[in-house]
Amino acid sequence: MNKATKGAAAAAAAGVVLLGGAGSLAYWNSQQTITGTSIQSGRLNLALGTCGDWQLDATGGTGGDLDGREIVPGDSLSRVCTYTLTAEGDHLAANLDVATPEWSGALADSLVTSAVFKINGGTFSNTTVVAGTPVALAAGGPYAVTATFSVDFPFGSTVDNSSQDVSAALSDITLTATQTDNHS
Repeated sequence: MNKATKGAAAAAAAGVVLLGGAGSLAYWNSQQTITGTSIQSGRLNLALGTCGDWQLDATGGTGGDLDGREIVPGDSLSRVCTYTLTAEGDHLAANLDVATPEWSGALADSLVTSAVFKINGGTFSNTTVVAGTPVALAAGGPYAVTATFSVDFPFGSTVDNSSQDVSAALSDITLTATQTDNHS
């Protein structure tokens, strides 16, 4: 072994002795503990109350299930239902919306459906809400929601005899309350 190699080996051995044999290297550490907490998630719940009968026009009287009733262009059908909306959670906002109901039958293309919502409770006093528009809900509630579902057979500007003596069937109507991101 040459002199340089012997010197390097001796230096390495000395380093091992100093680190391992003469003690260990020290390092510092400090820590603090903060108190934990518990949390609970909120909820959004829409419960059906009651639904009135279908009405033919505003003054047309009770339509019930409308079997046997014959509507003409310009007529409007409506049904009012009440719901209880429970909203629990900070920063909770929701859309009230109605799924577009399905129609079957030859008259279906001539009909227009819509919904109007009114909310009472919390900061709302018979407040009209546009379908699909977010509404910030104060935690708690409950809120009383009145939904008016309408089916219109519009009076047109041209003659269309294809809508005579035909029928349509309306599937179930679904009202939804869907949380939106209210963190902006």
